[in-house]
Amino acid sequence: MELAHGATVSLLSRKVSVPIGDITLNMDYDSFIDFSTQMQEIAISFAAAMEVQAYVCETCGNVNEVLHEKEFE
Repeated sequence: MELAHGATVSLLSRKVSVPIGDITLNMDYDSFIDFSTQMQEIAISFAAAMEVQAYVCETCGNVNEVLHEKEFE
């Protein structure tokens, strides 16, 4: 099956392919589960260390977001 963002999952061969920019990651199910766990840990760490500041243009309503590192004391 192919997902909207281009990743494919083959139930028959138990393979997962994930395009990321100019490369494509090809993994079996077990490797994909390990990889996704590592990415979740990174995402949680990233979210804990960063804050998003949003700016809204009063004229057009466009929203821009800027990431800032949180300052820990």
